[in-house]
Amino acid sequence: MTDQARQKFLDMHNSYRSQVAKGQAKDALSGYAPRAAKMKKMQSILWYEANSKYSSSTEVPPLFPEKKIYDCGVESTARQNAKKCVFAHSHMKGLGENIWMTTARQMDKVKAAEQASQGWFSELAKYGVGPANKLTMQLWNRPKTQIGHYTQMVWQNTYKLGCFVEWCSSMTYGVCQYSPQGNMMNQLIYEKGNPCTKDSDCGSNARCSAQEALCIVKG
Repeated sequence: MTDQARQKFLDMHNSYRSQVAKGQAKDALSGYAPRAAKMKKMQSILWYEANSKYSSSTEVPPLFPEKKIYDCGVESTARQNAKKCVFAHSHMKGLGENIWMTTARQMDKVKAAEQASQGWFSELAKYGVGPANKLTMQLWNRPKTQIGHYTQMVWQNTYKLGCFVEWCSSMTYGVCQYSPQGNMMNQLIYEKGNPCTKDSDCGSNARCSAQEALCIVKG
């Protein structure tokens, strides 16, 4: 994996989470998905440790200091699944997972990251969740629909992301894994409400990025 592909996965996940938080994401069942009150920004808490020396200076931190701006521990398990070149979920304990493939071999990995992220998120506009914003068996088991890739992407309390793209003999294969795991049945996908505008809106363990309408978990 290249830093550019990692960044593409991370940026697209956070861009989509921001759209949802602001009430700008189209939902096939309700016009737009409800706004999110405390949507977390995806980035590892290790980012704060790696960047702490820059907090009181004007020096710009490196793009991927120690490769920890997102969770490389989670990436290692995504890599293990992708390297098998078998299009199937790994069912890693405690981790959520999205998988994607194309028969185009050796696709540019940044392009693969973009297409995978777009495909997963498109489930909202294609199939919808509805205003209740709750993951239920009825929603999950609708015929000829998929929604679980989208719901994992925007699961409020998931904030660690690790992804990998593998060139297999018959496909380009992308895997993202998520921590804490989302897609818990009969739970809200995220808390509905006006998005954060100040740190106190995010609770005691996060600060608000008002421009993104996302809560950044503190290190």
